[in-house]
Amino acid sequence: ALSEDASGVTILKCRDISDECNTVALEIKKLIRSGECRCRDIAIVERSNDKYKRILCDVLKRYGVPVFDDSRRQLSFETLFIHVTSAIECIVENFKTESVMRYLKTGLTQLSYTQVASLEKYVLVWGVSGSGWLNDFTLHPNGFGNVIDDAAKGQIEYLNKLRKKVILPLLKLKKECEGVSGLEVTKAVYEFLVETKVTDRLYELSNELCNEGFPVEAEQKERSWDALIELFDTIAEITKDKYYTIKRWYELFMILVSSGDMGEIPQGLDEVTIGSADRIRLEKTKVVFLVGVNKDEFPLVNVSKGILTDSDRVLLTGLGIEVRPPFEDTIDEERFIAYCAITAASDKLYMTYKCNDGEGGTLFKSEIINTVESSFENFKDI
Repeated sequence: ALSEDASGVTILKCRDISDECNTVALEIKKLIRSGECRCRDIAIVERSNDKYKRILCDVLKRYGVPVFDDSRRQLSFETLFIHVTSAIECIVENFKTESVMRYLKTGLTQLSYTQVASLEKYVLVWGVSGSGWLNDFTLHPNGFGNVIDDAAKGQIEYLNKLRKKVILPLLKLKKECEGVSGLEVTKAVYEFLVETKVTDRLYELSNELCNEGFPVEAEQKERSWDALIELFDTIAEITKDKYYTIKRWYELFMILVSSGDMGEIPQGLDEVTIGSADRIRLEKTKVVFLVGVNKDEFPLVNVSKGILTDSDRVLLTGLGIEVRPPFEDTIDEERFIAYCAITAASDKLYMTYKCNDGEGGTLFKSEIINTVESSFENFKDI
């Protein structure tokens, strides 16, 4: 436990969330270089709904500090899964423009962003949808009242090449999924992804993210392919002996995607752990960083604007009806969560808070910091 004179407590005042994350990363780097502790002895705790995790992971990896994030991400939010679902939507919904554009804007097709923008402009000008995607474009790209000269013909020819590049693979997939088993549909979808070089584009996207300073996101993009193949294996096993229409297969696929998630794989035993105060396990932790220790953020104050008052909630709970606890119970629970986080460190406790929200608004430090400042003299305030 920390010493009673609070000499192991450090309070760090930061400008904003970006400054806060950089400050924490630098302090951790100092601790590791000094030999005071190893990465596995350090934990970073937040209470603001994963607001810090992505930034902290990227900053720490940029500083060469290995880190493990205990949170999990829904598969339905991953670019690759959005790409697959929107491709099948194009077929199921007969090439509605909304589905086609959603498919193109995933960034995993063979079209560049500029080419996608050119197609989008044409279909919006002429209201192309459904069968309009299956036939050659013949109208002037700039709309009514324009003469189709040689330059316009060249643009139309170019747009038709782009259209075919998008639509023909989807039509081939549609044909291969007619009158076959669920296993054959799964194979056809997999082959569609291979033929349209989705893996190459996914790898390129991962490299782009890594070069831009987002290594965590880059790693997630690469691992999403393995998650997709695992999901394909599950569907193939379930549907191998049954006839499935592409629509029925799509419905099953969406059920599995919506219920699946993907966590980060620990890369080693010596890593800094990042987690939320209400779920992270802090056993044998020497150094704890509490981030976002601002008013109404840590402890978290979530004031509901529902139709039930606290008195109503107390009454309903007394009648055996389960409802969200009244505000007094919630704040007591939050204070207990904060207490557990504060007392977890055996050697050092760092508490950071930011002064503005990044949009010009002023933020204030939490009651936790006020209590420490009024109760002790030997803490470090930086």
